[in-house]
Amino acid sequence: MKKNKKSVLVAMSGGVDSAVAALLLKQHGYVVTAVHLVFFNEKKETREKLNQLCSELDIPLVIENRKQEFKKKVIDNFISQYRQGQTPNPCVVCNEKLKFKYLFELADQMGIDFVATGHYARISKNSQEHYLLKRGKDLKKDQSYFLYRILKNDLRRLVFPLGELKKEQTKKIASKELKTEFSSESQDVCFFSKEKDLKEFFKKRKIFFKSGEIIDETGRKLGWHSGLELFTLGQRQGLGISGGPWYVIDKKMEEHQLIVSKNKKHQKLEPQKIEIIDVVWQNENIIVSKDYLIQIRYGSQAKRGRILSSNKHQATIELLETQYAVAVGQSLVVYDDDVVLGGGIIKSYV
Repeated sequence: MKKNKKSVLVAMSGGVDSAVAALLLKQHGYVVTAVHLVFFNEKKETREKLNQLCSELDIPLVIENRKQEFKKKVIDNFISQYRQGQTPNPCVVCNEKLKFKYLFELADQMGIDFVATGHYARISKNSQEHYLLKRGKDLKKDQSYFLYRILKNDLRRLVFPLGELKKEQTKKIASKELKTEFSSESQDVCFFSKEKDLKEFFKKRKIFFKSGEIIDETGRKLGWHSGLELFTLGQRQGLGISGGPWYVIDKKMEEHQLIVSKNKKHQKLEPQKIEIIDVVWQNENIIVSKDYLIQIRYGSQAKRGRILSSNKHQATIELLETQYAVAVGQSLVVYDDDVVLGGGIIKSYV
């Protein structure tokens, strides 16, 4: 980053990534204001750490309570999607519907030029001066998958200070330049507090699912499940049946039947085409039938595929390399090398 006297609103969670992001922004001349968006009940230590960090960095801290909106738009949506037998990604929903929406609204209200977060992603401009969302340099930590739904017009006001760093570099900067100590990595689903898994999350909220049969491809009964909503395609662990290994290949919601197979390479686990809906394209110059890289879940390897057709609402993707256990409700993101082109929500596959 170049030396800059412009103002920036940086989202801070109390973790090492957002702390180092704020530190780097200040070191590069930005006038930094920190904001903490409260989405759920937090530990007292979180607020204490934020106050300590902002005091150490000598930057103002704004606290915004968004618990009600988070429950409605993220947690309730998460529960609703699971009840339909889907596998949602709450981080994608939160980034689009809440986090960045509120960050830009608050920045506008405060007359602040830019918005920044501690995500491992990058933004650059191409030869036509168009802003591009790109993978972070640390491919193990890259978080561009979660950000594909950010409005392309907002990219020009976004700053990702950690985009060129590896996680270990971030930790070293924090250790060397910040007095505050940081705990281990945050959990995958931020609003899981003491819940160890989905079953416990739903039980705590007195949400129970209908049990049903576990059967194999021939219809042979193998056992009972405690709710289809708690299983995802390709799942092997936690089925509670012997004679395996068994893999979940289908969920028949109306019959409440969980279908399993011993064939890890069953055709239902290795589809050739995927239909996505609620499509968002960062780049309008999508070339049908060109080879792109397709990522079907966070942390999975992006593999070759093509866009067979696309409009404002949906698209059909052909997989040229095997993608294992595609899950309805997850996001599919399309990359051109390391540039995010866009994506959508997986509706179906064949």
